[in-house]
Amino acid sequence: MKELLSKTLEGAFFGSEYPYNHYREQIEKTFGIQTISWYGHTERAVLAGENGEKFKYFPFQTYGYAEAIKDNNENHFLIGTSYYNFASPLIRYNTEDIISDVSHKDGVLEHFSIKEGRSSDVIFDKNGTKINLTGLIFGRHHELFNFIDFIQVSQSKHGELKVFYVSKSLPEEKAKELFNSSNVEIDFSFQKIDKPFKTVSGKMKLLIDNI
Repeated sequence: MKELLSKTLEGAFFGSEYPYNHYREQIEKTFGIQTISWYGHTERAVLAGENGEKFKYFPFQTYGYAEAIKDNNENHFLIGTSYYNFASPLIRYNTEDIISDVSHKDGVLEHFSIKEGRSSDVIFDKNGTKINLTGLIFGRHHELFNFIDFIQVSQSKHGELKVFYVSKSLPEEKAKELFNSSNVEIDFSFQKIDKPFKTVSGKMKLLIDNI
């Protein structure tokens, strides 16, 4: 199947869900293709796509009026006004996505990057401080990614995190050595599994229920 797809596949589109860069790079490397990510959601308020640079989204202002509104903490939130959603027409909708690299042209939002999504998973350290899971797992350099096919985590207690990884032969002691756990008040444990855990609908989530 891989050989067949490599011969015929021209590219891949990521729609709606924000793609983790590690998996995106693996797809491109495996099949020798380029990928394009699109930003969108069910409320149909904002539609934006990449234009050459990864994770920089250019909104289609004819689809919905996209705005970057700054709060008191200097965070920019992505706001959209839908033109075509007849259930709630012309209502300014807060996507609750925090964006960065905000650029305007003639007073209109030209492009942005996602800093933190509304549904981003969080865990807690020993002090009860929230830690963005995406940043911890994918925002650091972990040599572990060179030896595994998939990773998921579970937290049953503040300050403890269980890491599940899919690998044919990597022992758990070695996996711990290859994971960058510096400057984090969390005790990590590792367990090798044969395949990732899936939800009832077939999704493979990063943060899974306590196991």
